Amino acid sequence: MKNWKPTARQLRTAAELARTAPPLDRLPYTPAFDLLHEQLSATVGPLRKDQSWHCFLSARKRGWVGARHKESKP
Repeated sequence: MKNWKPTARQLRTAAELARTAPPLDRLPYTPAFDLLHEQLSATVGPLRKDQSWHCFLSARKRGWVGARHKESKP
């Protein structure tokens, strides 16, 4: 799936989950990421781990997670 793009629902859910997680830069290849991946897949439908990671990073890039995050909803 070379041109896969996350849906708005996947991004919103990833942002909500990532706000309760350790910093994204520390997540790859950890049990914490595996848990987030399972939670995201259970909520929005099956995703591969690389797709989940893409959702988390895209949500951060949009400012929905991390230092730039404001308390407003995406």
